Amino acid sequence: MSRLIPFLNLLPIALARRLHLTLSYWSLVLMEVHLGLHLQMIVSPLKRRLSTSSKRLQTIVLTIIPYLLTIYGLMMFIKNQIIAYLFLSNDYVMVDSSDNLIQHIIEYLEIIGLFGLLTYKLVLSIRKK
Repeated sequence: MSRLIPFLNLLPIALARRLHLTLSYWSLVLMEVHLGLHLQMIVSPLKRRLSTSSKRLQTIVLTIIPYLLTIYGLMMFIKNQIIAYLFLSNDYVMVDSSDNLIQHIIEYLEIIGLFGLLTYKLVLSIRKK
């Protein structure tokens, strides 16, 4: 029972904590998917700017870098065990205290990039059909 809000005794605290953890990670995934749905608004001006550049630069910026970031995002998704948080396997977020804050933020930005780019590519493949 909550001591701060005693009248709000709807769920046991342990269950509320697990639901909060899981739903916060699912909301992160949904925000990433939403970003991927609107990524065309970022890519189109970038393509226009790069249209006067060499084909090699276009390939690097529009193909190689996004795929490398996606692969790194997948590695961070696995390393940080996000799948366990999405499906109620862990009760608490395990953060390594030796990790640098900037490194931790970059890892989660890469995970955001992973789902954003996957959604963007899915949208492109659906539009082509």
